[in-house]
Amino acid sequence: MTDRGTPREGKRVVQQTPPPADWQPSWMETLKALRADREAMAGDDARARQSRVNEAFTGFPTYADVSAAAETEDDRAAAADADSTAGTGQAASGSTRFSPRIDREEAETPAAACLRPLLTVLNWGGEERHLLEALPHFDPIRGVEGLRAVLHRVGYVTKERHTCTSALKSEQFPCIGLDEDGEPLVIVERQDDDRLLVFRGALGTFRLEKPQTCRQTLFFVERGSEELDPAALRRQNWFWESLGKLKRPIATIAVFTLFANLLALLTPIYVMNVYNRVIGARSLETLAYFFVAVAAVIASEWLLRRRRSKLVAYVGTRFDSELVIQAFRQIVTMPIAMTESASIGAQISRFRQFESFREFFSGNIVNAVMDLPFTIIFFVAITLIAGPLVFVPLALVVVFAVLAFASLPKVKRHVAETGRNRTKLQTLQIEILQKRRNIREIGAEAIWRQRYEELSRHAMALKFDAQFFNMSLHTISQSLVTLAGVTTLGVGALLVINEALSVGGLIASMVFIWRILSPIQIAFLSINRISQFADTIRQINQLMRIRTERQPGQIPSVLRSFEGEITFAGVGFRYAPNAEPVVKGATFKIPAGQLVAIAGPSGAGKSTLLKLLLNLYQPQAGVISIDDLNVRQIDTGELRNAIAYVPQQNFFFYGTVSQNMLLAEPTATREDIERALREAGIPENDGALTDGLDTHLRLGNREALPEGFKQRLSIARALTKSAAIYLFDEPGTYLDQEGDKALIEKLNDLRGKATVIIVTNRPSHMNACDRVIYLREGMVVADDVPAKIVPAILNQGQKKAAG
Repeated sequence: MTDRGTPREGKRVVQQTPPPADWQPSWMETLKALRADREAMAGDDARARQSRVNEAFTGFPTYADVSAAAETEDDRAAAADADSTAGTGQAASGSTRFSPRIDREEAETPAAACLRPLLTVLNWGGEERHLLEALPHFDPIRGVEGLRAVLHRVGYVTKERHTCTSALKSEQFPCIGLDEDGEPLVIVERQDDDRLLVFRGALGTFRLEKPQTCRQTLFFVERGSEELDPAALRRQNWFWESLGKLKRPIATIAVFTLFANLLALLTPIYVMNVYNRVIGARSLETLAYFFVAVAAVIASEWLLRRRRSKLVAYVGTRFDSELVIQAFRQIVTMPIAMTESASIGAQISRFRQFESFREFFSGNIVNAVMDLPFTIIFFVAITLIAGPLVFVPLALVVVFAVLAFASLPKVKRHVAETGRNRTKLQTLQIEILQKRRNIREIGAEAIWRQRYEELSRHAMALKFDAQFFNMSLHTISQSLVTLAGVTTLGVGALLVINEALSVGGLIASMVFIWRILSPIQIAFLSINRISQFADTIRQINQLMRIRTERQPGQIPSVLRSFEGEITFAGVGFRYAPNAEPVVKGATFKIPAGQLVAIAGPSGAGKSTLLKLLLNLYQPQAGVISIDDLNVRQIDTGELRNAIAYVPQQNFFFYGTVSQNMLLAEPTATREDIERALREAGIPENDGALTDGLDTHLRLGNREALPEGFKQRLSIARALTKSAAIYLFDEPGTYLDQEGDKALIEKLNDLRGKATVIIVTNRPSHMNACDRVIYLREGMVVADDVPAKIVPAILNQGQKKAAG
């Protein structure tokens, strides 16, 4: 097993050795045997019953026992054979049914050991691939939070509750608990004798345990909600629906805000009573009582606002996390035609725009917005104390509203212009960084520097205009607040002279007015951010309404096994409505197991045919079928899982060679990957694989790798998958003679076993196929055996070269 760190002292080390092929019984058989033996155990006394339970669980070895059992070379060979069989025994489409057995890869932690038993008890209907795709990319499943995250990715939600296991109801099983070390365990069911059947991940065994009467943390597992129908998807408001999930903390925030503002009333009232009663009566005792009371009020208000700030931070963090995850998932799963027109810089700017949510919840704006509705309390207080003096803050509120309404169009214009310029500048930065080597090779540094300087100057000018406008609004608001204070004092003085208001009442009214104007002024000065916030909400709702190719975590209702027959019937496609058709009336049929080469000049639509078959794009005319089934009726994930694809341009992700191979086939074993590398012409001792399959593919060494090696590695990734259909898009690019020979040998090996379509103009590749389809300007102009088509293609090429 790969060492992922030293375990804590005193904790049992879980060995990750593959179980022997003859390992019997499995935990599932032990569980079934225990349930079937209940009646026989009913008459035994407690000691005999416990003895029989222990005996039943003795058949389920711990991981240490499994490790000891596989010490001999014969056992290790049997374990490897069993593991290889489990990884390669797939249907034609490359799918593997979900196995309830606890495998070595997932069981690196107690949380990982709990995963398969829990999913089996839940009757999860996914495939092995679905589970492996839900696992973390690098690290193992750590703790109960890691287990909950994996369950969420396979379509389950977990809800935390604090209760005792003795109070569990039958519909609450199975659930997740925590052992003495905080590691997860699975509470499977309640037995007839009221004991609980528990799977302890730290031990890898089942136990019968007495229910606890003390409260503890449990996690109840429920099936997640299904995908909304298209009509509901168009109607939904994602922002408000997401806030609705946090209605309890939001309601608590509203209650805290109400009581905090009610307590804020008492401080001005204290000031009024000190002026009206204490000073005139010279009563120190009354002053002391008032002081103690107002100190308690201030402390209570501080505690309420502090607690409110924590809840606001919690809501903001939860919402921000949900927003980023859902937005990223939406962008990744929406049709590729909807995203490829936007540049990388534009996509990054879209994510950065979500930062306005974080700023909104982390700054003073959210506090001001929450306090705004409750300013009516202070208006009522001023009316009761000072009567007509209330018209001063009312008039100021009207002035602020008019100014905000008048300045809003200009604020929106500044926001839009700044956003567009930021996107352009970011796109240019990304382009310069990606092509910095090419820029230096052609000596174009000055040209790109000039472009960058022009965009930067324009950005600075826009930023200056926006800041100047904001400072002007700030100056106006400060002047209005000062004017409100002076007006209040003047009108209040007249009321005091006419004995319509006391001095204490005037001072209290001044404090109330500051309480009213403070959130109003903050909201007015934050109109720029509030406008950005509202615009972001609109864009988020539009983004979430877009229909995606498939719902993440959703298991297809029908798991298909494909034979590989492909039919194109009058297929037509263009990339844009005003563009020329790339494919025009393509019609042909490829029987299962046939090798077909697609040839033609550049721009003839060869690669587009492969992308249409992968359902990356949908044709505007005609039908594409696999096994007489329209590809539009096939789940997109299942369709692409049934196809192994080598794209025209090589790409690899950050990670090891093994991890990049597993992205194509998550159920592949190490032996499968090594076999695929050999078939692609990469020997085990290849100098580029400095650490074997654990060689890291980072940005630096990826660029340094030979293009021929990267091409063979891309082919090996496709060959790792046991698929019904293989698509190769110009696989001969950068291949040397040995690589070309290895590819042809593999093509011959796949004949009759899988359907292969290879886009190529190489005579050696075309001659290795059963037939050649020749395209010109998107139309099929020839379709015959290589012996007839390849010479014609070569003759045509010679004529062009001679002419």
